Amino acid sequence: MTRTHHYIEYWIISFFLLIPFSAFSEDAEVKGTLFDAALKIPVEMATVRLSRLPDSTFISGTASDKDGLFKLSGLVPGKYFIHITYLGYQPVYKNIEIKALSDRVDLGRLVLYSADTQLKEAVVVGKQPGVMVNNDTLEYSPTAFRTTKNAVIEDLLKKLPGVEIDEEGKILVNGQEITQVMVDGKEFFGNDPKVATKNLPVDMIERLQVVEKKSDMEELTGIDDGNRQYIINLKVKRDKKRGVFGTALAGGGTQEKYEANALINKFSKETQLTVLGGSNNTNNMGFSDMLKGIPSQVAAQASQAARTGRGIMRTHMGGVNYADRYLDGKMKLNGNIFVANFNQDESRSLYRENFQTSGFNTLHRNQWNNNKSTQFRTNWKWEYQIDKKNRLYFRPNIVWGDGNRKEWADYRTLKGDTMLLDSSYVDYWAKEKNYYLQGTLSYGHNFDKRGRNFSVDISGTRSNTNINSDSRTDKWKFKNGTEMQNPEPTYQLMNRDISRNDYRVRFYYTEPLSPTWQINVSYQFRRNNSEEDRRTESMDRETGEFELSPNQTNRSENIFYIHRIEAGIRKFWKKINLRIGATLEPTDMRSSSFRADTLFYTIANKSFNIAPYVNFVCPFSKERILRIDVWGNSQQPSPSQLQPIVDDANPNHLRVGNPDLKQSFTTRFRLRYNDYNKVTQRTIVLNMGMNFKQNSIANRTEYIEEGVQKTMPINVNGVCDGYFNFMYSMPLNPYFRLSSYTTGNYSRGISFLSDKDVLGEKSISNEMRLYERLRVTYTNEWLEVGIKSLIRYNTAKYSLQSNMNVNAFDISNGGNVEIRFPKDITFLCDYDYNFKTGYTDGFDRPQHILGIQLNVSVFKKKQGTISLKGFDLLNQRRIVSRIVRSNYIEDLTYNTQPRYFMLQFSYRFNYFARQK
Repeated sequence: MTRTHHYIEYWIISFFLLIPFSAFSEDAEVKGTLFDAALKIPVEMATVRLSRLPDSTFISGTASDKDGLFKLSGLVPGKYFIHITYLGYQPVYKNIEIKALSDRVDLGRLVLYSADTQLKEAVVVGKQPGVMVNNDTLEYSPTAFRTTKNAVIEDLLKKLPGVEIDEEGKILVNGQEITQVMVDGKEFFGNDPKVATKNLPVDMIERLQVVEKKSDMEELTGIDDGNRQYIINLKVKRDKKRGVFGTALAGGGTQEKYEANALINKFSKETQLTVLGGSNNTNNMGFSDMLKGIPSQVAAQASQAARTGRGIMRTHMGGVNYADRYLDGKMKLNGNIFVANFNQDESRSLYRENFQTSGFNTLHRNQWNNNKSTQFRTNWKWEYQIDKKNRLYFRPNIVWGDGNRKEWADYRTLKGDTMLLDSSYVDYWAKEKNYYLQGTLSYGHNFDKRGRNFSVDISGTRSNTNINSDSRTDKWKFKNGTEMQNPEPTYQLMNRDISRNDYRVRFYYTEPLSPTWQINVSYQFRRNNSEEDRRTESMDRETGEFELSPNQTNRSENIFYIHRIEAGIRKFWKKINLRIGATLEPTDMRSSSFRADTLFYTIANKSFNIAPYVNFVCPFSKERILRIDVWGNSQQPSPSQLQPIVDDANPNHLRVGNPDLKQSFTTRFRLRYNDYNKVTQRTIVLNMGMNFKQNSIANRTEYIEEGVQKTMPINVNGVCDGYFNFMYSMPLNPYFRLSSYTTGNYSRGISFLSDKDVLGEKSISNEMRLYERLRVTYTNEWLEVGIKSLIRYNTAKYSLQSNMNVNAFDISNGGNVEIRFPKDITFLCDYDYNFKTGYTDGFDRPQHILGIQLNVSVFKKKQGTISLKGFDLLNQRRIVSRIVRSNYIEDLTYNTQPRYFMLQFSYRFNYFARQK
């Protein structure tokens, strides 16, 4: 059977599996009439929700009509509660029971009493709906989504409507990436959400909130500085806010697998103290973004591998998080200390087609590498409310660490895909040390005149990475497929020292012209200084001694001066907030390069950019909001892109910098729309954007000889990209929920290609990527079943090499089952069938991925859980990826964890003070 037949077959099966079963409605119904207690008149358009007991799962909803009448039908026997809300009235709760399909429950006249004050929607423990939306806050009730006794926050997130966890482990809520997790409004281990989601237990939280968090500067000024981020805030259960609680887990399995971790929390009033630690060799780092921004190549590569499941990772980590208030709440201190040690083994196979002006060549590479690193990081936030008008923030961030990398690789380059041109072997070893120091001090002052304020922040960054490497390279040349020469190996010693020293000063001022008009002015000055010093020694073949290589020994210094001036007007309406203005950005770049301590070149370049900005927010209601943003920003070239020095670390792919390179400037457009129907719990989210680049940094590739290319960065115009994502989620009936998540990306790239005897030609690529995930879940008291179908489509068209156009599919069909037996015994099973079309032969092998888990709760209070897990039972899991660029297409496959079984024991403990 052909691949196309497979594709059609599986989509037909998926279609029938995903037919909504809501058409088979039952006959039971509930009705009633709502009246105002004082006016004795019907209450129209009150929200009526019906949820199931005891887990508060939303079942159905409606609104009362002009006569105050409401009716809910299509119900099955069971226990429920009705929650009635309307602005200005106290909420009404009423428990009901349906005993038979023929029941007609008439609640009669229900009286609504006026609220003494304007109430927010009440949240009653055990009676809250699964999802609530209030302006920019999305709130989930964990009790409405069943999880196992030993579940962590990540397990809950996988069940929430509107939440996606992508292949790299990024958490997306309504298409927006979550960058931080907070606990009761306090930061938890900085900007790494995985520390919380992979370690904190579900049973400690009462609500999970998704919030668009303002930056420190926006908190001070009220001006949106473009640095908002989406965060998760975990609201801790009241009975867990005074005491000690935590979890401990240990397990061992086949293939010498092990996993152990512990988490202890001590909460008391405003004080939070968390201690965690863990060790495993199952690719569960328990963190990853903690390494983001660290100036370590080893740590960056290992972190990327961990996010995608590549290789075999052994991790040991520990940390402390602390938060408290002092001086009657005027002073807040929040920070953490974290240390991690990891050891990663990875093997990969690569197949790349490099485009030429006519024809192409192919590169085959097999590689093994080992990354080891220990990193220490601590970051803190100190906040002091001096008085009602003055406020201070201080954020220090410190990192230091070291690492080692070993690499063995062999390369083969072919003309077309048949004739061998050359073959290489590389043996590489490197040792590195790194540190990173960063701090920001912010001050804000509010004047007596309402709306007038001033703020300033000062920040500085200093970082350094030092790499000592030792490499050996063997290269064989071929002509017409026959070996021409076998040169002596090339041995090199290299020391690279890369440092940055940046600082920034920003001023903000806001002046109200009237209650609805406001002027915003800001000025920012940045100085970015980067230096790179490279010393290379090559072995003399006759003496066997290492001697300085002048052509590969160089030092560069690059300084950027950036002034950014913003001026705009802000207008407030009853429901609309509009900011418009312009940004002026003059820049001054100075760069110098030294070869063997002799000045080789110097360059000075000035530029001036103007960009409008627009920030439009229109909340049609608490549940329906439209946002539009337009802004621009510049990006400086890196030191290596500016250095006119040939980097021949890869003998088949030489790189050289361009001292005439200019900074690029990007104008960005973004639209976001959220619509949530609290009656039906239907959610619609649309995000879309476009980026237009001026002086974009692209590549000019020249084939200087057969199989050897030299790449230099250049500036081009005409590069742009765009994206959209659309999410739809809705309960079909009391037991079924449908969710759809669609994304699309478009990019237009430009590069220049030239052969040895052919002048450079412009190559334009147009790439589009589409992704659709459709999922139906069924839930009742003892069973949860999910069926999903996922398809990725990637197409790329090239102006020079139309015969290299790409049309590739990546399809996954599967589902999950969770069965809850009596006596707290739970069985879980996940299955996926993955196959690909349009990939290189050997990279498109189908995969059946099957995993199971059996949980048994033990002890009188069910504090313990014994789990038996089976990972990849059919042993078919592989990590395969495709990279499409304007001048090449690349397929890669990586090793990953093999099949294993593991027996685990986890224990939950708590000691709480009595509530007065």
